[in-house]
Amino acid sequence: MDADLAALHGYWCADGYVTKSSNPKWKYYYIGLRNTDLALLNDYQRKFKKVFGITPHISKNKDRCHIGSKEICLLLLQEFGSFHSRKWNMPIEYLNKESAAYWLKAFFDCEGSVSCQPRKNRVISAESVNHNELKQIQQQLLEKFGINSKIKPRKGRSTHALFIFGKDNLIKFKNKIGFLHPRKNQKLEEAINSYMNYKWEFPKSERELKNFVIDLMKSKVKIEKEGRIRFCSNIQENLLKISKSLSEIFGIETKVSKLRYNGIGTKYFELTISKKSEIKKLIENDLISEKEKNKIISFCF
Repeated sequence: MDADLAALHGYWCADGYVTKSSNPKWKYYYIGLRNTDLALLNDYQRKFKKVFGITPHISKNKDRCHIGSKEICLLLLQEFGSFHSRKWNMPIEYLNKESAAYWLKAFFDCEGSVSCQPRKNRVISAESVNHNELKQIQQQLLEKFGINSKIKPRKGRSTHALFIFGKDNLIKFKNKIGFLHPRKNQKLEEAINSYMNYKWEFPKSERELKNFVIDLMKSKVKIEKEGRIRFCSNIQENLLKISKSLSEIFGIETKVSKLRYNGIGTKYFELTISKKSEIKKLIENDLISEKEKNKIISFCF
């Protein structure tokens, strides 16, 4: 199975159909794709012509691309079995890594969705009544592309959903499979870009490092009621580097904590400055914002 036929098969298993009449008095043989995205319909049309030598028609409403052909319909049903929503099968015995990527791309272009809620939920999902074949998709994603996923039943429905989440998995999906669907491709880009880089990049030159430390302190420092200064990071190395920089550039003494947990179990580290002599150095070197400076003056001096 080459890449084009693999993609067509993926389309048929998702939003497509390969069907013939069961009534001997009214015979028909239809092959098509139902979708409202013109990019997918055009892609399906081009691939169908390349594989079978004839061009299926895009409807006037641009909601499907279809053709009637007894020869092709019977050939596909004989070779691959039913394409019914509960009976389709991912043709893993025909797929190598390249053709599997095309099959998955077509399937997710139709059945997939992308959710992007920064810091809450970034996920690619696909829902189907065909639970067994979702498991096959899950296995192919992992074995051929190193993409982890989970399958869960949908409450109140007869369907299951496959979920791909985590920055590494989303990047692998983008690079190794991807979306042709424009809106889904854009949403995936947004989801990946929404991940923050929590590791601070410290400049090498002394001048740039000094300005970096000043900007970081002004944006991060918080004043506690007892006059203690602190800020937090989930990466200890960040705080050790800022502590070293404060000491070498400004002569300010700080402490970096060991691993801690907040009330909901999130891990973090904490840098603190509590001596009044060190806090004065912060003010003198303009290392805290005006808002926090007013707080610290009222608490400590």
